[in-house]
Amino acid sequence: MKTMMYVCLNSLIAFALVGISEIIEPTLILRKIRYHGVLAFLIALLILAALLVGLLLGAFHE
Repeated sequence: MKTMMYVCLNSLIAFALVGISEIIEPTLILRKIRYHGVLAFLIALLILAALLVGLLLGAFHE
């Protein structure tokens, strides 16, 4: 059961990365930035990392 929880959590994180990348990528295409797919994925990774750190800091706040 614990394995299924980790599979669901990892798939949720993966879908969040793809979703954020798909939202950011058209803006990068309009500005004619090279490697817009990779850059959108890296920005999405940064945003998701910031959200997860904020969630962890909020969870352990006294």
